[in-house]
Amino acid sequence: MLQAHATRSLTALALLLHGWERGPRDMRKPFGTLIASVVIAAIIVLAVAVGGRVGAMIGRR
Repeated sequence: MLQAHATRSLTALALLLHGWERGPRDMRKPFGTLIASVVIAAIIVLAVAVGGRVGAMIGRR
């Protein structure tokens, strides 16, 4: 009975801290966020590289 209460309390705390869509098991899976962050960083780096190339080409004219 005490273990069930402790489990319910921890689940309720996790829901309160992290929203209704994420449970305690989902908090241990950060890979989706990590992959999205890496993709966004790659797009930003690519945009900066292309911008630098275009700037260099315009500067040569």
